[in-house]
Amino acid sequence: ETTAAGLILISGWNGEQSALVDPMCGSGTLAIEAALIATNTAPGLLRYGLGIKGSQETEKSRPSVVDWPHMSSHEWEDLWDEAARMDLRKDIYTEKRPPKIFINDLHPGALELALRSARSAKVDHLLDFSNEEAIDYQPRCSEVGMIVTNPPWDIRLGNAHEAWSQLGDFARRTLGTDSGPDGGVQRKRNMWCLSGNPKVVRYMNLEDSDRVALSAGKIDLRFLKYSF
Repeated sequence: ETTAAGLILISGWNGEQSALVDPMCGSGTLAIEAALIATNTAPGLLRYGLGIKGSQETEKSRPSVVDWPHMSSHEWEDLWDEAARMDLRKDIYTEKRPPKIFINDLHPGALELALRSARSAKVDHLLDFSNEEAIDYQPRCSEVGMIVTNPPWDIRLGNAHEAWSQLGDFARRTLGTDSGPDGGVQRKRNMWCLSGNPKVVRYMNLEDSDRVALSAGKIDLRFLKYSF
């Protein structure tokens, strides 16, 4: 979750822009973290205050740091209460805003896991779920603003190259250049992809405009940006 949240922050998406799309969402971690960021849900609030503010599930536990010497439990209570006040998950649900995060996966099992995880985080109402091939996926939104995804890149997966080829086709179809209001100014939209295997990336037939090096679980990764 921490890595996923960091990737969303690097991408620059914060919920105020147009729709965020993950055409190969897997268990939905990127989308769920994006929803939590968009609703000002503080890191740790799900662990120490699982429910939405105002619900019956806000009974909170205490982190061990509260028991350290010179640490006041009142300070923790104040911080938690402030975080609960800032949490917009319930407010957005009440206002019945349309989803701004659209996710898809070919595998029903992965999508079911994504739905369960989203429900657990109380952000399932902020996501739109689809189950089809990425190459056929048409997000149910007027405009795709950004793609952030973690396609299969494990070299042990025989179809990883096909997934990246479909991703390239999907990006070209949904993020093609778009004219501005005056019909003359074109604005760029971005796709960000996480990969730990440079061999499969080439199947997209796209040239990255930026890349961020990082590691997770002792695996060297690249977060690749493509501008359209």
